[in-house]
Amino acid sequence: MSVVASLEVLVHTWDLTRATGGAEPLDPGPIAEVHAAAGPYAAAPAGADGQTLLLRFAGRRP
Repeated sequence: MSVVASLEVLVHTWDLTRATGGAEPLDPGPIAEVHAAAGPYAAAPAGADGQTLLLRFAGRRP
């Protein structure tokens, strides 16, 4: 799957989970794959985890 498609699936999964009141943590495996393929791509607080970086890149505020 392309990096863009993976990013879309992860972010929209988080959106739906948050909107329905579910647990928000995403599987770190696919997040790590997106990071490996795309490289550093978002400004976030020091020490932010991969999920926070991914969501900040997509314009979300986790």
